[in-house]
Amino acid sequence: MSMREKQAARKNKRAKHVTEPRHITRAATRIRLTDVNAGKLAALDTLAPVYLTLCQQYVTFFCTEELPDKLRDPLYETPLSERRHRVAMMQAAGIAKSWRSNRANALRDYEKQQEQYQQRLAAYQEQKARGMREKGEEEIKEPKAPVWHEWNTPTLREWCLQTNANVAKLEPSEDSSFDYWLTVATLSKGYPIKIPVKLADYHKEALKEKKLNSSVSLNKRNAAWWLTVTYDEDIAIATAPDAPVGGFQAHADHNAAINLSRRVGDKALGACHGRDAIKSLLLKRHEAWKQEHGFAVSPRVKSRKRKRFVSSGRSLVM
Repeated sequence: MSMREKQAARKNKRAKHVTEPRHITRAATRIRLTDVNAGKLAALDTLAPVYLTLCQQYVTFFCTEELPDKLRDPLYETPLSERRHRVAMMQAAGIAKSWRSNRANALRDYEKQQEQYQQRLAAYQEQKARGMREKGEEEIKEPKAPVWHEWNTPTLREWCLQTNANVAKLEPSEDSSFDYWLTVATLSKGYPIKIPVKLADYHKEALKEKKLNSSVSLNKRNAAWWLTVTYDEDIAIATAPDAPVGGFQAHADHNAAINLSRRVGDKALGACHGRDAIKSLLLKRHEAWKQEHGFAVSPRVKSRKRKRFVSSGRSLVM
């Protein structure tokens, strides 16, 4: 199966039910490569600038000229091998895809702000044209137009080498005091280097009885090289039917203030006045969603602030 076929199969995979175990990837970071001789470190130091220069070229290309495609034909000349070249393209495509997504979200927010500005400006001009306010009407201040600042393309400043099984291989050590041996392809074709990896007690406990993934990353921080490994884990959903919705209540409480500035276009949120009203509306919607999907509705716990809000007589519009 080709890489494109595998990618298409992942996209067409059936979505999991809410009660099925979740497949997540965890990382063990900051594994320092301390027992490496100077020659092997020099080989990594020679490889990194060449690799990152190529990666930066593809990042700029994918951000400005073409949609990210990690499987496209190679575009630039490089002393790296074809496999290492492909890994650099995959890393650049991931960076560019994230950048494009964040920029699109920021542009969408700007367009919403522009619509709100036009509405507020029309209301301001209408009140100004009347020359006088009606009884109880508040004065509308002249709104400030939002400004769009074009995003800069990403610049790779830190040394980070992402690898897969084609250019690096992590194997358990069997006849030495080290825990693993990392074989890495370098600029010298046919002459890979073997780097010893010694885990700290924390990493040994975290990776105990875990099957590591084939992809690893090498980072250089403060003149030292660090290794990051990942492993997959299935997390079972084990929520009791009568469990309280404390996490969602905290989430609603945290985001109530944010929703104050994002409620334009939502009539229910627009009718709410204050943080408590928005929080209550979010909780009611969550409870309705649980009933719709067959989950038990949790008992409501009223805080002092909520009791004061209910006693004040302010109503909510669903």
